[in-house]
Amino acid sequence: MGGTTKFAAITLLGAAAIVLACTAFIFATTWKPPYDDANPKYRFLTEQIGEIADRWSKGDHRRSAVDLALLNDGNWTIACIYGGYGNPLDEMIGRGATVSSANRARLTELANRDFRLSQVEEFEAMVAYVDKSNEAHFIHIGYGFGPNGQHLKQCTTSTNPRLELS
Repeated sequence: MGGTTKFAAITLLGAAAIVLACTAFIFATTWKPPYDDANPKYRFLTEQIGEIADRWSKGDHRRSAVDLALLNDGNWTIACIYGGYGNPLDEMIGRGATVSSANRARLTELANRDFRLSQVEEFEAMVAYVDKSNEAHFIHIGYGFGPNGQHLKQCTTSTNPRLELS
């Protein structure tokens, strides 16, 4: 192989590597998880979280509450709200709740995905609850509390469904 041919082959391989790397980067940074917007309580939760996030972003940090009474039609024993950089799967397992293999796989993938640091990223939220049969359920919300809600994790029981956030 002559010098010109080697140079052309190396140039072509380098260009292909650059295109491949750029494609992988774009895919990794634009990938969005499948949020649980089909859940019947998704809108109910996002409206409340959105109002709180809006106030917090304007510097209004008065105590805020999320009403979880309608969550799973009242069939729950404990519920937690997570802001950015939370890992609800570990928390629910630690509480002794049963987690379906589908939820385990889904939440594990979220934490291990390129450029993600946790199951719940900075501008997302998640509501995790345990139903009366001790099974954990997770509602992943596409937007959350933003920087003001980083590491937020607060829980309540169904006997006190109004969760005060601080």
